[in-house]
Amino acid sequence: MIKRNAVLALLLAGCGGANQTVERADTPGDSPVRIDPPKKSVYIRASFDGDPSPFVGRFLPDGTAVTDIDENGAAQTRCSKFIGYEEVKAGGSFDEVFNASTGVAASLGFVAVGQASLTAGQNAGVRVRYTLDKKMRSVVKDADGLDQCCKAAPDQCSDLMVGEFLSGTGEVFQFAGSESGLQASGLLQGGGQGDFDFKNGVAWKRASKFDGLYFAFRTQAARLGGPSLAKADPADCSWADNVPSSLDGTYFVGMSPAVASEATARDKAQLNAQVQAVRYLGQFIQTSVKTKSSAMAGYLDDEENIQAVAQGLTRRLKAEKFCKADAVETPDGLMYTTKVLVFFPKSEEKAAAESAVDMAAADLKKDGKLDKKAQAELDQVKAGLGK
Repeated sequence: MIKRNAVLALLLAGCGGANQTVERADTPGDSPVRIDPPKKSVYIRASFDGDPSPFVGRFLPDGTAVTDIDENGAAQTRCSKFIGYEEVKAGGSFDEVFNASTGVAASLGFVAVGQASLTAGQNAGVRVRYTLDKKMRSVVKDADGLDQCCKAAPDQCSDLMVGEFLSGTGEVFQFAGSESGLQASGLLQGGGQGDFDFKNGVAWKRASKFDGLYFAFRTQAARLGGPSLAKADPADCSWADNVPSSLDGTYFVGMSPAVASEATARDKAQLNAQVQAVRYLGQFIQTSVKTKSSAMAGYLDDEENIQAVAQGLTRRLKAEKFCKADAVETPDGLMYTTKVLVFFPKSEEKAAAESAVDMAAADLKKDGKLDKKAQAELDQVKAGLGK
């Protein structure tokens, strides 16, 4: 066996870019050797096979340490149905160091680079020399569907997923120390040299071979723009000053006046956001309908009507975040204020506008003003909505 004091302690960061110096502690005067850090986002598999498709697009739990990333730890969720895969031809010959999670290295019996001296945030690696023949990569089949699914159920998505698998022919090497240390140990005598390969003064022992199999996977971002709003720190109210935007709808920030309870403050904040949504709805109607209606003109400018339509919007709007209520000392005692972030989906705009037109018709009828001309105008407004 190689003497323990000949084993090199490689100080590698999991996502390092430059070559890292390997510190050796055996023969005084020996020059340090350098080993490439593991290839970013690429991991050796726990087992090699010809069809990894069940793992493509699976989500890795948020916060998974680099040393624990393994395709077997990824989860297929309700949102995974929006992600498919494709198999493409690939080529080229490579000689690289891949990440190897602690569990995978143990299950394969590898002594991974850095394994003897890992600290928090560091990762081990194994050397892989291979010829690539094809890749299997994730394909988002429905980007809108995936985005909406992740927003509706944030626990069904994460920020990282298994994005691609590599197939080819080659061999895997485990770290064996320095070439000079191995030469001095006498293990290369009697034909033993064939079990080892040397690169840049480092000795690598052949651990396994593969032929036409998927042997590694690559992780990729599952969601752009960082963590979702739903997963943000509950105490973070920065959205109140920097209102989010979305391709699927419009956000409104509702603010409450100072009121006697936190519950009432939340209700008032939601109503304020609903009123903003009604004014937005009036603009939506104006821009959607070419024919101007005297029967509808000014209806959504009346404060009483705005309040009535706002109450009807309750089921169509989603309150996504509340600020923690602020307590305010007033002459009337302790009062509370808060803010709410409300989302108005585009998919609800037409139905909400139709409801507003129906309410206008009902009010005109109640006041005895819904004649044939007014009814025809309102029918034209409804027919033109969303076109």
